[in-house]
Amino acid sequence: MKRKTTRILFFLLLFASFLASAAFASGGVSVSAGSLKIQKGSKASFTIKASNAAGRISVSSSDTGIATVSESSLWLDNSSASITVKAVAKGSCRITVKCVDVSTYDEETVEKTFTVKITVYEKETSTEKPQTPDKPQTPDKPQTPDKPAKPAEPKKSGNADLKSLVLIGFDMTEAFSPDKTEYTAYAPDGITKVEAEFATDSAKAKASLSGEELLEGWNDLKIRVTAENGNQKTYTVRIYRPEKPTEFFTCRDQTLGVVKNVDLVALEGYEAGEDLIFRPAEGNGPAVRYLIEPESGNTGFYLFDEKEGKVVAPFRQIRIGEKVCYPVDAPGEAPPADPSLIELRGTDWEETEFDAWHYRDPAMKDFSIWALSDADGNTSFYRLDSREGTWQRYFPEPVPEEPEPETAEESETGSETAPVPEEETGTEGETGPQTPETSPALIAAWAAAGGGLLLSLILFILLLAARRRAKKEKKDDA
Repeated sequence: MKRKTTRILFFLLLFASFLASAAFASGGVSVSAGSLKIQKGSKASFTIKASNAAGRISVSSSDTGIATVSESSLWLDNSSASITVKAVAKGSCRITVKCVDVSTYDEETVEKTFTVKITVYEKETSTEKPQTPDKPQTPDKPQTPDKPAKPAEPKKSGNADLKSLVLIGFDMTEAFSPDKTEYTAYAPDGITKVEAEFATDSAKAKASLSGEELLEGWNDLKIRVTAENGNQKTYTVRIYRPEKPTEFFTCRDQTLGVVKNVDLVALEGYEAGEDLIFRPAEGNGPAVRYLIEPESGNTGFYLFDEKEGKVVAPFRQIRIGEKVCYPVDAPGEAPPADPSLIELRGTDWEETEFDAWHYRDPAMKDFSIWALSDADGNTSFYRLDSREGTWQRYFPEPVPEEPEPETAEESETGSETAPVPEEETGTEGETGPQTPETSPALIAAWAAAGGGLLLSLILFILLLAARRRAKKEKKDDA
């Protein structure tokens, strides 16, 4: 009977232990204590355990003037860690245990925050005085009325946390948290002064703001919180105000400035270097710059020739099979075909205009000739069939040269040209109008025709003579 009772008590204790641990566990993470009472100057600890889970966990104290923790961040992987709490001064605070990036082995995200209440007390000292030997009794003195006890001074709060912080007109890149003291923000163009709204967690704390004026570049906005007991905490927001460009390029007779900060700019497949030039993260590709039109404020990516140090055209991509090309303006001074057959005009590609050659013949209205650049900056012509959406390599046709006008010039030998023969008239010494100049080819043609007629006439006469001779010989034989 006694053994059976012992077993029942063992299982009851095991079940109670399970319920106690389950009270602080959620999503694979548990904390061994919900509160600690520590004597000033002493230490105590609690355990954080990750069961079938892994990730980073942050640990922070709401008032380091009362209690501090041994670890502010730790990584657990189906393991546990002990956190030591040191009592600094008498008072109360809380230790926050937060699952920052934790997931179970079943890939379920664990989002849980635990709070451990800390109470720090001072060791009580005895107020009893040592006993002295008995003195002879003296007559009792008349009693005086008791003075009222002096009330104890209330304890001053050491809470120097902000409860909220908001920037008017733009946002911080990180969500606000009372335990986080450093943030980053990017002010829109045109904002030269920060307006911030904030509130302290304790009604008895005070806060002051500095650094509201924004200069070009990086600025530090600081909010200093002073608790009732004098504890201080400073929150800092690093704010970037856009800088005016000092480096410029020219493209299509337009001035473009270099944007000095590209923290918030992204181009798929590209990474920005320290020289603010975007280059492919992997593989081959051209260099790209992120530029701004100073007058309009419009920004965009532009194809950049690093060898020549110049901007070529707005950055757009055209995929032809496995090859990626980049459209540029077709050169007007070097047409790929007879200018009488084609004309150069602006054509849109992905809402951006490029100069391309188009056929004048209405039957060829669906075809155009484009100049495309490759990753190395080499430019070739391609013909686009807009109806089918296909590209083909196009090889420029020879452009016919214009004939030069004929001019009467002296020959290189210096001899004069033969005079045109004058037409004779009946009056001696007078000259008639000049006959048109006859070309040598025409004279040769006339001579050949005359010779042919003469030869034909001689052959005809010889043929007649031979016939007469034959008739005569036949007559004499008869």
